[in-house]
Amino acid sequence: SLDIGDDNIEVTWDLEDEEALDPDQLTADERSLEEQCEATLDSIASGGGDARTRVAEHFAQTFQQRTGYAVGEFSIDTNAYAEWATEGLSYRIESVYVFDEPGTAPGTVYFEATTADIAGFTEEFYERAYTYLSEQDLHGAGVSALSNAQRSGLQEIFNDLLDKYRDRTSDELFAGLEFNRFGDAWAVTDESYSEAVQHMFWLY
Repeated sequence: SLDIGDDNIEVTWDLEDEEALDPDQLTADERSLEEQCEATLDSIASGGGDARTRVAEHFAQTFQQRTGYAVGEFSIDTNAYAEWATEGLSYRIESVYVFDEPGTAPGTVYFEATTADIAGFTEEFYERAYTYLSEQDLHGAGVSALSNAQRSGLQEIFNDLLDKYRDRTSDELFAGLEFNRFGDAWAVTDESYSEAVQHMFWLY
């Protein structure tokens, strides 16, 4: 394994797997593309770009759809959720391709990734949230004012589950990023970035 300088981020190659990518076999173009993909994924994990904003906004939208309340009504910290979700990202580069064919992105990188256990957190959080809201007779919108005790009850569920799932990870998933080339530089395409972020962090 290769530590790239962030305690939360690690790039690994499985040396026991004959199909694993050997970085020494890459061309100069492929290596520069791989490095740009690593930089893109590392940026996501460390809070760069807008991935955390997308994750936070998706949580807020889902919360309102499922409960009838805005996250602000319970003072739920969506930024804490997004930070937990993205910091859990780790990955292994599987393959790197540089293309010359017209009509295709000049570069594509495929990788295996794991993230925080977002599916597990989501399932348990809403199960407990529905129970709590029902017990408090708060199912659905329409309560003009929530008491501090009502707010703190759901906040406690949220915070407890973030702690519970702090070190839990997802199953490995397969994803890819496409890049356009500008001289010697690579830039990830907006479409592939959005699709990868959606796939890795369950933004459905």
